[in-house]
Amino acid sequence: MATGTTRVHHNKETTKEISGFEQPGSYVLDITYEVSMPQIIALTDISANCKQRIKLRCWMAAMWFNGVLHSWWVSRDNQKMENWGTPTGTSGCPCGQVGDCGLYKCDCDWNLIQWNQDEGELTDKSTLPVKQLRLGETGSLGEKVQYTVGSLECNG
Repeated sequence: MATGTTRVHHNKETTKEISGFEQPGSYVLDITYEVSMPQIIALTDISANCKQRIKLRCWMAAMWFNGVLHSWWVSRDNQKMENWGTPTGTSGCPCGQVGDCGLYKCDCDWNLIQWNQDEGELTDKSTLPVKQLRLGETGSLGEKVQYTVGSLECNG
């Protein structure tokens, strides 16, 4: 039996660039979905799988800097989430889970004068969708971040 995919869009799906927010989480992006949160929770409850893609491109802007978390996302129940495409309860990015970003948790943590990128799929139905994005470490000259939060997709 074939199953379809339900995609729930929101008002912030386009890529945006920010700078000028130095303090941890000082840039706040509230996300509004095209259906209500109770409807989204009902969808995730009846679906076998749900996912949402999240991506950060960083220019001299680390997610973790000197041991301090500067960027995170907020779950549907207002929990601060440190996983960027890794399992719930972990902190970091897929490259950190497999050791591909050196001593860091994410590629952005290299804090280089070049574009670095971290992205992944969030798949824990009990935390989805992303309700808010909180970013920081972009207050010094030249520091910037581009972010993209995709639509919520559920199937099965």
